[in-house]
Amino acid sequence: MSYGNRRVFSATVAAFCALAGVAAAAQQDEEKPPRETRPAEPAAPPRPQEFRFSYSYNFSYPRHLDRDNIASLTMASTDAIHLALQDESDDPWYFRVPKWGVAFAIDSAIRYVAHEYGHLSSFSKAGYRQALFGDKDKIMTSAPKASIGKMFINGFNPFDDSAVSISQSDWNHILDEMGNDPVKVGRFKVLVKGGGLNQEAVDLEHYSERLLDGRMSFLDTMPFVISGAAVLRYPVDISMSDVGDYITELRALGNRTTVGQVQRLSAATLLSGSTLAAMRGFFLGLTSGQGGMVEPFALRMSDDTKVFAPELENFLSQYGPTLKPSIPFKLYDWWVRPSYEILFAGGASMTELGLSVRGPILPFLALRGAGYKNSDGGTWIESGVEILPLSWLSFTLGYAWAREYSIHRDVYGSSNDILKRAEAGFNLGLSAWHQF
Repeated sequence: MSYGNRRVFSATVAAFCALAGVAAAAQQDEEKPPRETRPAEPAAPPRPQEFRFSYSYNFSYPRHLDRDNIASLTMASTDAIHLALQDESDDPWYFRVPKWGVAFAIDSAIRYVAHEYGHLSSFSKAGYRQALFGDKDKIMTSAPKASIGKMFINGFNPFDDSAVSISQSDWNHILDEMGNDPVKVGRFKVLVKGGGLNQEAVDLEHYSERLLDGRMSFLDTMPFVISGAAVLRYPVDISMSDVGDYITELRALGNRTTVGQVQRLSAATLLSGSTLAAMRGFFLGLTSGQGGMVEPFALRMSDDTKVFAPELENFLSQYGPTLKPSIPFKLYDWWVRPSYEILFAGGASMTELGLSVRGPILPFLALRGAGYKNSDGGTWIESGVEILPLSWLSFTLGYAWAREYSIHRDVYGSSNDILKRAEAGFNLGLSAWHQF
């Protein structure tokens, strides 16, 4: 074989070996199983938390402690706590349980403060200069001035034996204004005794509105657990018991009720649509990884109409305990809520029809109004305009007018309806919010 032929032969062999190697490698690749790729784990669904601050100034009664303001500031305080706790849907149980435990403890203390300020709200209808807070056996002698900080700290103690009141000179002034009339003074005592529990009912009404609007976080269900059955858990056989003294003062006026009746009416509110939805949200929020907001119970009648589960509210009026059923429904973007409140007390008979409406007329402008008519002739009418210059800010201008006694005025009014037949006032409000 010549030298040239040998070179050709060698090149041919080398090329053949290379091709054989490539073929063998390709065959080995075909025999290998395909590499598995795991799909990316879905992100945990978020649990948004709203923070909202609202305040309204009443030009006609600037010294009155408005119940809506107390409720709004209470909500803002709990919003701040819930936001700081950062409740997450993927929290393990050893993180979630302590977080919810902290929320329960702090929320209870905040609601304790709101309860005591509910009594002061009742006092403020007649005017006072100095609020006191301390041990019940010293409340009218050596109790110090009321302090939000002191109330908040005491709110962590479930066996606390403190009370709120006003100075003796303030009380004497109120007695003088009422001419020491036993009936008028008795009604005012009933008003004050029911003030704390009525404030908790107003707080829950604000949270119910948040739930129906689809803005309630899972941690926001805590107030329903704490205040939903406030009357049921309130002790009766103690000194200066709100429930016990309320019943005693009512009987002195000839209006009869019992502890059992007051508690049954309070228990009925646990069947409210918002309360049941909140209890369901509380369970899901604590035991599951569900995200989003708490869903209300509702029935969609059409694309533009939705009817929500009935609401039941309970107040302690000057004439006895009441029960207020209502059925909220949404027509297009407008909320409509008719109600019918009934008094449950021997020696007195009273009912009250009510209707509230709210909704937008422009993207930056909304209206709201409400009216209540008592069977004894009393009337309450209110209206308001809300301007939204920014997506997180609104201003409201409202007007309320009332004549004679109504249950709504009993709870929400700014003047002493025992002495004054009518009241009217303008208020200017501000609200700012953000959903984190």
